[in-house]
This record gives sequence, C-alpha cells and structure tokens, in this order.
Amino acid sequence: MAAEPTTSMLRRAALLHGGDQARLTNETGAEVLAGWDRGDGRIHVISPRDIGCGDRRIVFHRTRIGVVGRAAREQRWPVVDPICLCVNLGTALSPWQLCNVVRELIYRGHLTLDQLQEFVARPRRIAGMSVLRDAVALAVSNSAGTRGRTEDRFLELVRSAGLPVPRVNVRGLMGIPNDEPDFVHCDTRMNFECDGGHHLEPAQEQQDHDRDMMAGRRGWRVRRFWWRDVWDFPELVIAAMRAAFLSNVDPIEYCEHRWQIGRYRLEE
Repeated sequence: MAAEPTTSMLRRAALLHGGDQARLTNETGAEVLAGWDRGDGRIHVISPRDIGCGDRRIVFHRTRIGVVGRAAREQRWPVVDPICLCVNLGTALSPWQLCNVVRELIYRGHLTLDQLQEFVARPRRIAGMSVLRDAVALAVSNSAGTRGRTEDRFLELVRSAGLPVPRVNVRGLMGIPNDEPDFVHCDTRMNFECDGGHHLEPAQEQQDHDRDMMAGRRGWRVRRFWWRDVWDFPELVIAAMRAAFLSNVDPIEYCEHRWQIGRYRLEE
C-alpha cells in the first residue's frame, strides 16, 4: 500500500526516521507515512539524538543507541535507519521527491551526504536503490528536489511531453542572490515557475516582478504558470512551454511582456 506523496509527507519522512505504530511493524517508508496520514494513533520514534517536535501525536523516546534495540523489542516499536528509510521510499517516490527527503534528513542532522554517497557507491541489488542513486546525484548537484505536488505534476508534464528535463530548485543557479528557481534550462536560459495562491498577494507579486526583471537583465526568460492551470489545463501548459522554448524575443522584453498581458495567461 503505497501512499500518495505530498509535501507534508516528504517532511514527515525526513522527520520520522524511525517507525510507526507496532501494528505496522517495520514496513516500508511509504506505508509508515500512510499509517500516519490515516491518523491511527500516535507515532513512536526511537532516536539516539535529542530532537524535538511540536506535534503531540509524535512521541519521541530519547535514549542511548545501545538501548534502542531492547526498547524496540520490549515495546514493539519498530526502528528504521535513516538510510533504510531512503531506500524504502525509493520504491514509492521519484528521484526528485526523494531528493527533497534526503535534503531534509541532512538538514536535520540524521545523516550526511558523504554517508549516502558511500552507501550508493557500493553495488547493491535492492528495490529502490536506483531511485536513491539518482536522488543522491541530484542532491550533490545542489538540487533541493521537488517541494510539492504541483511541482511534481509539472515535472511529469515536462517528461511526458518529451521536453528537456530541467534542473529543479537549485539555489543561485540564475545568478540572483538568495533565489531558488523552480525549473531551469541552462542551455536555453529558460526559467519556468509554478506559483501557488500566495503569489497573488501584492507584496509577493511585486517581489516576483522585480525578480523576473532582474532575471531578464541577466539574459533569462521567465514563464510563470498558475498552479490550477498545471492541474486543469495540462495541454495548454505544455503548448506554452513549447512556445517559450521557440521564442527569440529579447529576455527583458519577454519578461516584461509576460507581466503586461498577465503572467499566467495561457493563450495569446
């Protein structure tokens, strides 16, 4: 029973590096997350680290590493190693989704990128390993992976249409300080953004405009898509991407034109 990946799920996968309720035993990471989403009681996590969580449904058992095995046997709490969780999630997630989990695990101090690189470098015929190898390669390239279902969906459209696969959420890739573009094609200097509802707020809208103009001055063309269009009008989104690749308009004029006609407009 593989759970449908969501942003909150990826975050939980990074946080819950050890098991779920006893009845799930030591199942795959996807099943652990599925049990959590059903709300079947509390999550029991054995951790050798002193980490905290604001959610009362998560019960952390802080203990020394040597005590973990005995506590797990006595209380029937399954323990999942962080790397084991990554491998298991590789059977349910895409490389970009798993890359997001990997980055969260590293950020929270559960493992290091060096540990993962050493693990995937060894020949192993395990389900999920090929996806994990790709995810680690993405992490090494400074990608943060996909951060939500809309980004997952957009990437699916790109691949299904046979379009070039972009680099995903790589901070600073376009030379703009503190900017993490959603999807970037370096060879054509094209940037696609998938915007959620908060991008309609005036302050965010102005920030987006200033950022896009800055990108245009650096020779990048920016095409923004509204999240509902990504889900409801995939054919139009694909057509708009193809048109963007074929455009030979000056980058500054291109970015300004997109804002003049409506930055999410699909027909022109």
